[in-house]
Amino acid sequence: MLKRVAALILAALFLLSTICYSAVRVSIKNEALITGPQITLGDIALIEGDDVSQIAALQKITLGSAPLPGATTLLSREILTSRLAASQIGFSGVEWGSVPEMISIAAGGQVLSGQTLADTALAKLKAKLPVRPQEELSISLLKEIPDLVAPLGVLNYEIAGQSVRFGVPQTAYLIVSADGVLFSRMPIKYEIKRFTSVVTATTAIAARETLSPDTVRLSWMEVSRLPAGYLTSLDQTNGLVVKRSLSAGSVIYSAHLDKPVLIKRGTAVIISATYGGVEAAAPGIAQNDGRNGQLISVRNTATGRLVTARVVDKGRVEVSLYEHK
Repeated sequence: MLKRVAALILAALFLLSTICYSAVRVSIKNEALITGPQITLGDIALIEGDDVSQIAALQKITLGSAPLPGATTLLSREILTSRLAASQIGFSGVEWGSVPEMISIAAGGQVLSGQTLADTALAKLKAKLPVRPQEELSISLLKEIPDLVAPLGVLNYEIAGQSVRFGVPQTAYLIVSADGVLFSRMPIKYEIKRFTSVVTATTAIAARETLSPDTVRLSWMEVSRLPAGYLTSLDQTNGLVVKRSLSAGSVIYSAHLDKPVLIKRGTAVIISATYGGVEAAAPGIAQNDGRNGQLISVRNTATGRLVTARVVDKGRVEVSLYEHK
């Protein structure tokens, strides 16, 4: 039935061409190579004549969606004639040549290797990484990218959905377009690693031991998954002691360190005080161990009073005024 209807439509088209003056001639090809997203009459036919506007109108008639890049589809004579009739374009003055029973239509394409896509994705991802002084960020793909057949044309690549988190798998999308038309949105799985210099123990360090240049050093390492608080400068360890023993190679955190005890309980100290612009000093006995900046209790040996004083140096504490306890 469909073939009969198509034949009638095609006969009607030919009849028009015999009745009217043929200003335009249409010759349908057996095979056609297309590059656009739609199949048009201009893709599959040679259209010649003197009427430029009619030629342009005929060339733009849409006959269906194009196959995927690199693929081939077949368009039968019956379907072609029915779609021409449905186009509502006037065919007066058109001379039609013979129409093949089956037209082979191939979509042009270009093969993009998985390696090319991977290199492009990495370059795009790296370009968006933050610049951090004294650090190095590396990025690697976690999954192989397959080859891709793209449409013919000028290709453009963009990265969408990228985030910057360290040491965890993440997904972004490589957007591929040809001649400005979006073609592919490809998921890209990747991981970012972060490297920097970290303070580590050169040797085993005993609890309450004061750190020195012989016991600590800077080590270059990945810190993507290290807890916060690791030290990145040897200056951060000057004069400090470790709260607990550490093995050689251990990463040193600020939580591991403490200020050394400058004043021990029961030792003699000098109490200095400033009141009304007048500075005075008196001997005392520390009632607690004390570190720099720490408040401790001190007994004034001259008066027997207990005062709260701040440790300012070894053997020396400071109060703003005396308080009797």
